[in-house]
Amino acid sequence: MNAALQAPAASGQALQTIEGERKAEQYLARLRAEQTKPDELALIVAPLYGQVLRGFCHAIQRALEAGHA
Repeated sequence: MNAALQAPAASGQALQTIEGERKAEQYLARLRAEQTKPDELALIVAPLYGQVLRGFCHAIQRALEAGHA
């Protein structure tokens, strides 16, 4: 694949990662505010895949690590 085709693909992956991170941050904000429902996390994660799921998990991991510091 040439460089001209790789750049849009990488950009799209970055946007998907950011989307996943945003979903996680929104969930964590609701969790901290005690506004989540018991099954909400499962409902959010179930349809995620690829870069969106990776971004979501990365944001959750950062939050968990920050909680241990």
